Amino acid sequence: MHMKQGTIESLKEFVGRFNDGILATGEQLKDDFEKLAVSVFINGLQPGPCLNDFRARPPTTLEELWVRANHFRA
Repeated sequence: MHMKQGTIESLKEFVGRFNDGILATGEQLKDDFEKLAVSVFINGLQPGPCLNDFRARPPTTLEELWVRANHFRA
């Protein structure tokens, strides 16, 4: 979020630097995205047993979220 193209940096150079940064932090980005997606899903739930369960024991991965959510499907 804080990466910016330098004032004298070409677009080609910036794209290369950006890609290098993404590759270096790929796993962290994946983890952060997963946490965000889990949070967004939980915040979008209607009150009920599934929401209560997720609030008591928040899922840590999307896979865990889907497995547990399937137990509450009507």
